[in-house]
Amino acid sequence: MFELCEFYNVQLIGGDTTQGPLSITITAQGLTPEGQYLSRSGARTGDWLYVTGDLGDAALALQHLKENVLTDQDVIDQVQQKLDFPRPRVLVGQALREYASAAIDISDGLLADLGHLCQASNVGANLVLDAIPMSNAMKQSLLFDDAIDLALNGGDDYELLFTVSEDNKVGLETALSQTSVAITCIGQINASQTISTTLNNKPVPIKNSCFEHFSSPNNT
Repeated sequence: MFELCEFYNVQLIGGDTTQGPLSITITAQGLTPEGQYLSRSGARTGDWLYVTGDLGDAALALQHLKENVLTDQDVIDQVQQKLDFPRPRVLVGQALREYASAAIDISDGLLADLGHLCQASNVGANLVLDAIPMSNAMKQSLLFDDAIDLALNGGDDYELLFTVSEDNKVGLETALSQTSVAITCIGQINASQTISTTLNNKPVPIKNSCFEHFSSPNNT
């Protein structure tokens, strides 16, 4: 935490409250150029849905700590790094100001945070499950259904989830190609006010077990 604060010239001065025996919560405050801030409420029907990086590694590391599910030390080290030392997508976030219509970071899980964005924007979305980016560690360690479940619900990824209009799509992809951070289009915004999922172009049901603040362990 202090290494990141020093690198980005950030002062760590406070936090928030939540349920649990130990909680470390962070609120980031800063300044943006006038009229260029990104919120959750700007997504519109027809916008494309993107995510940075890979999803699920941090959740896989946590699952290993709880249940010892991994045996390959190289894989353990890789996913543990994602859990213990997440890297903020600061440069990507700055580049998005010119192109994205809405954005949120993925902390509670892809489904939960997409739900927050859709609710704020009064829209729905379709997620293409076979497009969701996952690391080789995830793909090699778990069956597809289990890997997708962690990618959708795991949380602690701290990647950016954002929307962009058709007109800005090419410009955004070109601008972000300069950041060395991979981005993936994983779906599209619609007017349904619900989240649907498809696999191989067919609708499929999924379970939502994302983290919910102040909920009991049995109420997820």
